[in-house]
Amino acid sequence: RFSDYPNFSVQAGYLILKSELDSKGLFAEINRLFDSILDKLAETPSQKELLALYRDGELVRKLLNLELTRSDWARIMSRKDAVAIDPIVERLKALGKAVNAEHKLAETSFETKEVNPKFRSAVTELYDAAYDFYDYARARESAFYKKMSEVMYGRSVTKVALVTGGFHTDGVSEILRQNEISYGILTPRL
Repeated sequence: RFSDYPNFSVQAGYLILKSELDSKGLFAEINRLFDSILDKLAETPSQKELLALYRDGELVRKLLNLELTRSDWARIMSRKDAVAIDPIVERLKALGKAVNAEHKLAETSFETKEVNPKFRSAVTELYDAAYDFYDYARARESAFYKKMSEVMYGRSVTKVALVTGGFHTDGVSEILRQNEISYGILTPRL
């Protein structure tokens, strides 16, 4: 009887649940719920702009930390001009002025102060380096496919294993689909 082994029952239940969880889907649902809650909480124009700045800031953080997913990459590329340093600073200043006016607060030096040119230059260099990194990452995917095809053709093999991960998974999958090549993706359960 399982009731005689309660710890085994708990462990078996955990293992069954763990095997049925789709972590990618779970985290996507969590993010959608989080976004929905934030959207509902942001009521005023200032709150909605702050939320938009937060979301853009998260994209920039992921870009500069080289943590973008393929969907993040598409999103940041569609907003590249809006998430550059000058537009972000201008949006923050405009939001500061709006909040000050809304709450009848005195203007601070933040709303009028200019960004230090050396700082602007350093941040712009970081942005450029991160965009270059992702451009090279996308180029590597084509190189992966080309090299894989050459090796397969040269050795007359029809099956091969290509180990990539993270950002490359969707890009390599897209290249394989475009070339009508069957493939499978193995993802470790973490």
